[in-house]
Amino acid sequence: MRLTPLDDSYIKDLYINKRMPAYKISELCNCAKATILDHLKKLNIPRRAAGFQKGNQYGNKTKGIKHKPHTEETKRKMSTAHKGKVFSEIHRKHLSEASKGEKNWKYGKHLSAEHRRAISNSQKGRKFTLVDRIKLSAGWRHIPLSEWKGFTHPEQLRFRGSEEYREWKKAVLKRDNYQCQSCGKRGGKLHGHHIKDFSIYPELRLEVSNGITLCKPCHDVLHTGRPKLRSVEMLKHQEPTRPNMPDPKLEKIEVSDKEE
Repeated sequence: MRLTPLDDSYIKDLYINKRMPAYKISELCNCAKATILDHLKKLNIPRRAAGFQKGNQYGNKTKGIKHKPHTEETKRKMSTAHKGKVFSEIHRKHLSEASKGEKNWKYGKHLSAEHRRAISNSQKGRKFTLVDRIKLSAGWRHIPLSEWKGFTHPEQLRFRGSEEYREWKKAVLKRDNYQCQSCGKRGGKLHGHHIKDFSIYPELRLEVSNGITLCKPCHDVLHTGRPKLRSVEMLKHQEPTRPNMPDPKLEKIEVSDKEE
């Protein structure tokens, strides 16, 4: 226990001239580190940033405090200590407000072209392990790993990624000689379009007679209805997108063709 008052000149000499860190001074003076910091503040001595200048006997880093890497046991203990920890609404609000606008340390900062190129090159050819994929899947669903129930995808995505669907598309494109049946374009990015709606007629999804070849622009037009198709003879037998409902896109196309 420290019984004598702290010597201002002694602390000043240790901190400024010998560049000794505050925790080392506290050990020599047999007091708490906070006491030394308060004393420096009263003496109007500016506090150094964490870390020490190169060449200093107490460290050789300009930023941060040098320490040994955490062991696996320490990492496990830290992980266990943080599991189940939930921040209060007030604390979450404070964290959110502290990182908004100009308060965010990234505000107004942009990566250089060289930095972006380096990031891109580092990610090329990267393959995720099964463990990484499981963690990413759980993270996207915002669920803990204990509640993860496998890789699940919507039915449409599962079907379109199946071997049967790829074979159906190849058969449709080959039958139409790899030519868009709307604009006549041959080759390029071609799609296999279901004449009868994919979701309403699941039993016809793999029927080649229910498919037609369209290029990407024409396929987009058919589903969005923006510009009209240049040729609609092959699409006039298109079923309405919903039963007992007329297809307004095809009606507009037919009317415009008659006017021409």
